Amino acid sequence: MDKLLAADLTIWLDDVQYARREWQNRALFHDPSGQPHWLSVPVLNKGHRDATIAECEIVSDGWGQRQLRTIQRFYARSPWLREVELKMAELWAETPSHLAPLAIESADCIADLLGKELPSTLASNIAVPGRRTRHLVALCQSVGATAYLTGSGGLTYLEFDAFREAGIEVFIQTVVDPQGPFGDAWWRFSSMDYILSHGPQEFEANLLRGQYVDAGASVGDS
Repeated sequence: MDKLLAADLTIWLDDVQYARREWQNRALFHDPSGQPHWLSVPVLNKGHRDATIAECEIVSDGWGQRQLRTIQRFYARSPWLREVELKMAELWAETPSHLAPLAIESADCIADLLGKELPSTLASNIAVPGRRTRHLVALCQSVGATAYLTGSGGLTYLEFDAFREAGIEVFIQTVVDPQGPFGDAWWRFSSMDYILSHGPQEFEANLLRGQYVDAGASVGDS
């Protein structure tokens, strides 16, 4: 969410292969005992193993209402539960047929809770060639971007020279160390978990720093 809100434009990378058992259709929450619990959106797997995220279909089996009941049970004492319910009600009630729109709408709901908007577009609508870093560079060029924001995980796979050759700066998200009893793995949990536990204002104050450093001054040539 920090990257989404810091960027002038988000390009949702829905034209890459959907990966099972990763983060694309599920998120971590805390149950009432404080233990981690996955909330997943069921998707079609059989015959769809090579599908892109844009092609990934959601199984319509009433999962939205089940998920809502789980949230209500997990965060029954949260003073922010009602506000979250009102923002997310439509998303849980009538979910899209495909995964990508659902993911985007859920991020928009979180931004709305913070009184913000997320200007965005879909990579599948742009349809540029290339793989991996070259694909990212082509997407940036297609919208006239002069800079690309990445998390620290991008340091392990991004080809910084490709961005440099295209005249696009790369900025790396700084490590956030929030104050309070959040635990070592707080960053693995859903933004919604944090908001329901601590409120939108604390979420914004503690986690949305918008601080990035120039990769050119931080890493050597790739």
